[in-house]
Amino acid sequence: MKPKRISFAAAAFAAAALTFSPAFAELSARFNQQAWVDRAQPLIAAANDTTDDPDTYIDGLKSACNGINGDMMGVHGPNDIVMQQMGFCMAVNDLDKAWGALQAGKIHGGSQAYCGDLNQGIRTAQNMPNTPEYALIYPASQQLLAAALKIKSARFVVTGHDRRALWLAGANDTVEIDGGVKSRVMTCT
Repeated sequence: MKPKRISFAAAAFAAAALTFSPAFAELSARFNQQAWVDRAQPLIAAANDTTDDPDTYIDGLKSACNGINGDMMGVHGPNDIVMQQMGFCMAVNDLDKAWGALQAGKIHGGSQAYCGDLNQGIRTAQNMPNTPEYALIYPASQQLLAAALKIKSARFVVTGHDRRALWLAGANDTVEIDGGVKSRVMTCT
């Protein structure tokens, strides 16, 4: 008789159910929630930067994410909560790579890997219960959710052969190009 194997999906579901349970809250007494909130603030600020230069914007995000893995290990948080910030920063890394490829003409727009990374953090934030166990981190989690949604709805546009680019916030913006110059657009929407 073959041993039974638990599917990855079943194991993930069980882990998620346990993570948001009151019993798990007792097990995670070492979780430094204030450190999690403090670490989220630079990520939120970088995402809400109002610069029109995509290179400056992405560099600010990368700077805010610097050291995230070690910082998240230090907060001793539950994996799914820690993954909200780590997923955000994985998205920033993938966004930087995709932006460079778009500028170099190696990709021609469309959805990129950073979109999936953002989705992971978005799902985590949407599933976080607003309970006393998470009262300290819940507001920052929702702010980070809004930051991820902002990046997800942004359109990154390169026009013509010029390496200068225009970054447009908001999925409903349009690109008007004089003289029929071609453009490439990268977006999650």
